[in-house]
Amino acid sequence: MNNFIDWKIHTKRLYIGSGAYWEVYRAFLEKEQSINGFTFSQFIYKINKNNSEFDLMHNITMYDYIKNTSIPTLEYYFSEVIDGIKVIIAEDLNANNKLFVSPNNSKNSTNKDILYNYISNNKIREFDENAEETLENNKILEIENFESFLNKVSFDSIELSQNQIGCCEDMFFFGAFKNQKKTELFYKVADFDTIIKITDYHIKGIDNLALRNEKTILQSLFEYITIFIDDSIKCKYQNILSKKIEEINKLLNKKNNTAHNKR
Repeated sequence: MNNFIDWKIHTKRLYIGSGAYWEVYRAFLEKEQSINGFTFSQFIYKINKNNSEFDLMHNITMYDYIKNTSIPTLEYYFSEVIDGIKVIIAEDLNANNKLFVSPNNSKNSTNKDILYNYISNNKIREFDENAEETLENNKILEIENFESFLNKVSFDSIELSQNQIGCCEDMFFFGAFKNQKKTELFYKVADFDTIIKITDYHIKGIDNLALRNEKTILQSLFEYITIFIDDSIKCKYQNILSKKIEEINKLLNKKNNTAHNKR
C-alpha cells in the first residue's frame, strides 16, 4: 500500500518538462514515506496533456508488466489525484546519488521548447534543473562496468522476450553516479508509453524478439554514449556498440532468410 492519503506534500513544486503526452513535475514531502521498504522524501508526478484515461491506464498496465520481471524499473508508479487532477505518481530517479537521463528527452527538448510551453500555457512555474543538460555540461570520461553492462543488456533482452515484451528506445533511462567522470553505468525502464506487450505470440519467435530487444537497447545506449560521453573517448564505446548491432543484424537476416526458405 502507498498510503498516499497520509502524504504531506510541500507546496513547492518544480516543473521538469513535457513530452508528447505528459507534463512532469517534482514534488517534496514534509515527512518521509516508504513503499515496500523503499524510503523517499520526494517524487515525480505526471499530468496527461489530453486528460486521457486510456494513456494513464496503459502506462500503469505496462509498468506492472515490467515490475513483474527482474528488469530494473521504478520502485513505484501508480495513479492518484493531486489538486483535483488525476496524475501518475512515480519514483524520482534523481533523488539520490545517481543521475538518470533519457537520450530521447535530450534529443527532443530544448530550452526554447520549454520556454515556449511555459509562456503559451500562461502558468507561473518554477523550473527544476534539467538532468540531461547537467550531464551534457559535465560529460563522462569512462564507464567502468561497460562489458558487464552489455552482458546485462543481453540477459535482460531474453527475459523481456520471454515475458512477451517488445522494447522501444524511448523507454530506457541510463544512470551514472553524480559528479563523477569515471563511473559505473546503470539503467531503468522509466517510460511506459511505447512498450509493446505481445499477446498473440508464438514461442518459436522468442529468439528473434530477444535479438530485436537487445538491438533496441543498444541503439538507445549508443545515443546515450553520443550525447553524454566525452568526445575524447566516446568513439571507443560507439565502435563496440556498432559491431554488436551489426552482429545482431546479421543474425536477424539469417533467421529471416531461413524462415522464408521454409515457406
